[in-house]
Amino acid sequence: MESFRGVPGRLELVREVRGVKIYNDTTATTPEATIAALRALGDPPSLKLRRARKQNIVLIMGGADKGLDMRSLVREIPKYCKAVLLLAGSGTENFRFQISDFRFKDREAKSLREAVERARDAAKKGDMILFSPAFASFGMFKNEYDRGERFTRLVRTL
Repeated sequence: MESFRGVPGRLELVREVRGVKIYNDTTATTPEATIAALRALGDPPSLKLRRARKQNIVLIMGGADKGLDMRSLVREIPKYCKAVLLLAGSGTENFRFQISDFRFKDREAKSLREAVERARDAAKKGDMILFSPAFASFGMFKNEYDRGERFTRLVRTL
């Protein structure tokens, strides 16, 4: 079991750069899947100490609309994320308005490369970059696997 490295594109640790862990969760094409990733990686509050969560995730997300209810994801993002980078897509257009009043500025990235570079710039030692789109890959990529492979290649060049 110790040799099992996980499944590519499913909360896969791609690499660590200057103390920042970078995860590829390209198969997360629903808000529930992205919430699960945030909760798995996020710093849960201690019940005894009642301390706040550490918001140390830079989330890269966005893509084609599947008509899903995003309200639960909108509620979870501020609990875990210090920044959100949005990939262009029909779902992103609507989602941007739902998170417009968050304390951080969402940034739309014109390409996956731009999103990865901006995420790298926003993350500090001890943070994580999470690519968990919550939307379909149509338009910018052939499919979710193409999207994930491109992300992994970009991360390996950092």
